[in-house]
Amino acid sequence: MIAIAGSGAFDRDVVLYDEGGPICRLMGGSAEIELRNLAGLGARVTGRLAGRTNDIPEFLVDRWELLPVDGREPVVGVIESRNGVPYLVGELNAFEYRLGGPLAGALEPLSGYKVWVAGEERAAGEEGSRERTLAVASYGVLLPPRSLNRAP
Repeated sequence: MIAIAGSGAFDRDVVLYDEGGPICRLMGGSAEIELRNLAGLGARVTGRLAGRTNDIPEFLVDRWELLPVDGREPVVGVIESRNGVPYLVGELNAFEYRLGGPLAGALEPLSGYKVWVAGEERAAGEEGSRERTLAVASYGVLLPPRSLNRAP
């Protein structure tokens, strides 16, 4: 589980915990910011050991993957608003979901934000349509728009 350790504004660390206590401090640029926003959730991280601080190993994160949230596989992407309808778009347009359900409206104002969304995938409304819909059960913000480094 991801947790935030420390009490001050400048001495807070992202720490990976298990039942026995802290395993390691997680570091990694923008990944560290995203992991900070996953506090309380489970994540799988890959990377390498980068030293020790206060007898706790430091782990430099290359990649992370959010584990199921309330039994649902989360999807990570950027919110796009089209005619007042929120869509979740994957990196390099790898996927696209039209967001539906009672919580979808809360995501519409977050256009440009990187988020995770967990929910139920539903078939498209019209036969033959390739559009996929995700009924939002839960979500979280990972990065605001100005933090995203978009490749051409």
